[in-house]
Amino acid sequence: VGYMVAIGLVPICWPLAILWALAIVHWSDPDKAYQTEFHPPITGLLSIRSVIALFLLAAQVPPNDLWLLRWAILSTGLGQLGILVWQGHHLWRMRGTRKNFTFHMFRDGLRGSMANRVVTGGLLAFCLALAPPALMPVFGLGILAVNSYTALAGAAVGLLIRFPPQILSYDLSGLTVRLGPLVLFGAVAGLLGLLSVGFWRGNPLDSARGRRAIWALSLETWLDYRLRDKFVGQGHFAFAHHARWWQSRQAVKDEYRQAHCDGLQVLLEYGILGLGAVLCWLGLIARGFAPGYPWTAAIVAALVVSLNQFTLHLPHTGYAVVVAAGVVWARIH
Repeated sequence: VGYMVAIGLVPICWPLAILWALAIVHWSDPDKAYQTEFHPPITGLLSIRSVIALFLLAAQVPPNDLWLLRWAILSTGLGQLGILVWQGHHLWRMRGTRKNFTFHMFRDGLRGSMANRVVTGGLLAFCLALAPPALMPVFGLGILAVNSYTALAGAAVGLLIRFPPQILSYDLSGLTVRLGPLVLFGAVAGLLGLLSVGFWRGNPLDSARGRRAIWALSLETWLDYRLRDKFVGQGHFAFAHHARWWQSRQAVKDEYRQAHCDGLQVLLEYGILGLGAVLCWLGLIARGFAPGYPWTAAIVAALVVSLNQFTLHLPHTGYAVVVAAGVVWARIH
């Protein structure tokens, strides 16, 4: 039955058919095979099924009702901003009750409800690119508050797409007036991003050196796969299993649960076929991209964040990207 679903998906969106087939390949019947307690093989099947369902449902929303989807996503971002304000107020009140209360402790305490300031920053960057102009400063302040250079980069690229510079249509003076606020935001974002590299970031082991180490280990591990696994991967949570082994060998100082690069993690889990399917899926969706279109800017902002984080591997951030992809898909179908 599962493979029949994959065949049925081919005329609709063939890259999704490949991802669904790969999920079935890695699934095993719980009555016939041992299932691990924390990382059961069915997890990948459930995840890809929900992605396909959300994508196709979002593509069926009438254009006149897209504002509902837009504000549903923006409401989650506004909710995170409210939590950040509450956390900041609480930390400010605590400053006199704890000794050695530093700026780094205050800054790292702004995590939102997801207990991770970088993930919260990624969601806010997505919302900033999607938001109406009146709300953009609000989301921009939230991104600056969590102080994630990855979120700052995603927000900056999203703004460039949302408000593309019309270089060929304006002279130098007109260009300066139109790009003034954007250049100012980019300068502040770049400065804070450079400073955040040198600041203590909550976990001293999760550093730029650590990221490079797990990326190198991930690529080396994939190259050591047998031929079949190079093409289809080793299934959902394959990276987590390898990362635990790397940490036990002290190849890295910390146990990473995510690769902090979604493309590389897909390569380990679903092989070159899975990564190729994702890239082809993005290529098909990109035909509906347009400068100045909020949904385009939001998707690109999320993809920039995913190069150094795991936006697409978390449901509370990845599903928003899937919904946006479905909206863009509807423009060309």
